[in-house]
Amino acid sequence: MRTALKNEQSSADRAEEVRRRKVKAEDDARSKADAKRRDLEKNHARDIARLSRPTVHHVIVREPEPERLRVLYLTASPATDGAAPLRVDAEVNNVLKVLRGAKYRDLVDLQHRPAATVEDLVNGLNDHRPHVVHFSGHAGGGLLFDNASLIHAGEQLVGYKAVARLLSATDHPVTLVVLNACETLEGAEEILDAAPMVIAMSDTVGDASAAVFATQFYGGIAAAQPIGAAVDQARAMIAIALPDEPDLITVCAVKDVDPDEVRLVKPA
Repeated sequence: MRTALKNEQSSADRAEEVRRRKVKAEDDARSKADAKRRDLEKNHARDIARLSRPTVHHVIVREPEPERLRVLYLTASPATDGAAPLRVDAEVNNVLKVLRGAKYRDLVDLQHRPAATVEDLVNGLNDHRPHVVHFSGHAGGGLLFDNASLIHAGEQLVGYKAVARLLSATDHPVTLVVLNACETLEGAEEILDAAPMVIAMSDTVGDASAAVFATQFYGGIAAAQPIGAAVDQARAMIAIALPDEPDLITVCAVKDVDPDEVRLVKPA
C-alpha cells in the first residue's frame, strides 16, 4: 500500500515538474519575444528620428580667384621711309622681365603680338578680351601697323578714328589704351570714344624713354599700384635714367574716371 502511494506521489511530482518547466519555457519565450519587440520598436524610433532630422553636409566654399589683368601688347616697326627701326622687341623683353619679378606676376597675362597688323588687333580683341591694349611703334596721323607682306614689307597707316572703331567693336570694352609712340596725344580724344582712359605721348619719344616708361609702368601695375601712381613711377625713372628727356607722358580720361583711383591688378 505504502509502495503504491509512494509511486503515485512520485508521478504527481514528475507531472508538477513537467508543468513548471512548461510554464517556465512559455514565460521565457514571452520574455524573449517582448525583448525582441522592444528592440524593434527602439530601432524603428531611431530610424524615424534620423529621417526627421535635416542632413547637414559640410562643404568648403573657396574664395573666387581674382581676375587676371589681360594685356594685348602690340609692337610694330615696319620698313618706313624716313623712320629708323625701333627697338620694340627689347622694350617687350624688359617688360616681361619686370613682370616675372613683380609681386603679383600671377595676376598679369600679357599677350605679345610682334610685327603687329590690324588683323592682330582684331584677333587679339576676340581671343584675349584684353583690359589693356598697348601699342608701341611709329605713329603720325594714326598708328603704323605692319602690312604683313614678306615680299613688299611696309606699313599700313590706320587713323585714330578707325582704331577707335575697332576697339569699340567688342563685347568686352577695353579699360585702358596705351599709345607708346610719337605724338599720339593728337589721337587721344578719338580713342577716348572707345576706352575710358588713354596714355599717350605729347611729342616725339625716343626708344630709351619708351622702354623705360613701359618697363616701369607695368612694374607698378603688377605691384597693384593705381594707374596714376604707376605713371608717376615711370616719369620719375625716366627723369633719373634720362635727365635730358622731356616729360611727354599724358594720361587722359573721360569724365568721372580718375586714373589715380583705378587699380588694374586687384589682389584677393
